Amino acid sequence: MKRLSILLFCLLLATGCQLNSPQKAPLAKNGVLDLRGWDFEKNGTVRLDGEWEFYWEQLLQPKDFINTPPAAKTGYITVPGNWNGYEVNGKKLNGNGFATYRLVIKVDPKVDLLAFKLPSISTAYKMWINSHEASSNGIVGKNRATMTPEYAPNVTALPNGAGTIDLVIQASNFVHRKGGMWRPIEFGQIKQINKIREENLVIEFFLFGSIFIMGFYHLGLFLLRKKERSTLYFGVFCLLVALRVVLTGERILHLYGPWLGWQNLVRLEYLTFYLAAPIFVVFLGNLFPEFSQKIVRIAGLLGLITGAIVLFTDSSIFTHTLTFVQIMSVVFTIFVFVSFIRAIIHKR
Repeated sequence: MKRLSILLFCLLLATGCQLNSPQKAPLAKNGVLDLRGWDFEKNGTVRLDGEWEFYWEQLLQPKDFINTPPAAKTGYITVPGNWNGYEVNGKKLNGNGFATYRLVIKVDPKVDLLAFKLPSISTAYKMWINSHEASSNGIVGKNRATMTPEYAPNVTALPNGAGTIDLVIQASNFVHRKGGMWRPIEFGQIKQINKIREENLVIEFFLFGSIFIMGFYHLGLFLLRKKERSTLYFGVFCLLVALRVVLTGERILHLYGPWLGWQNLVRLEYLTFYLAAPIFVVFLGNLFPEFSQKIVRIAGLLGLITGAIVLFTDSSIFTHTLTFVQIMSVVFTIFVFVSFIRAIIHKR
């Protein structure tokens, strides 16, 4: 009986079953998200996921939804998600364009001190909360010449006692392969939102510092013993990974180094991935004879080619190479696992 009880307990854990499972967060439906029954203290923050109102090639403000007749709605779009592939008049959209998103959020008026945790929106946005301009990144425009891209995640607080929240967001993109709100917006009490933000920053600073020191340590080892090229490759790999940590997530380098320019920061973001993967393959190939040197050279060559594309082309071009690099990374990952198995068989 004891063994049966343990088995049932393990099965419950494996299937994710809990006696007191947390309340499932509601989703927006037809541009409305009803959170009047949501207990922020008990259930925590909620993501503004679901169906938002979508107005393609219209840069609307809150007053445009009060006027008669109201703005013509294109339809509803799922957030988070880019607008690539969204169909308008029988034509699928690509990443370029501009649009307005709208969501009405209903909350208990007694709940106060609420806030939004806003991610980077591709690639410029302006947001209004109940007719008041509350946040923006970059400059929204109707073409490449009139817009300025920027990534700067932030926290935006709400006025107290707002039972109904009318959220209007303009977004434009002409510099990236993906456009729109493809990252989730977190919503909750300001203390919860600030805690999430602070924890993310602490983790990312810690990871950056740890991996950066590890990289310099191995570069130092290479300077002492230049015949050990594996330490050089691993040191460079660590530095690339450390740099990527502060270019993604909370985008620390975008916040503290905006003078570098959005285009250059995005170049660095892509280079850290495009170069780190092949350098890691080269590092392993230098350690284990089981790794095919032909495959190792191909990985290095692809890293140089894709890196050159990132360095010498515009973001509207080089961001389209990501899918190819991801596929090649999967191929190289399979190669690495197979080679590891061979090394294990050879007891190396």
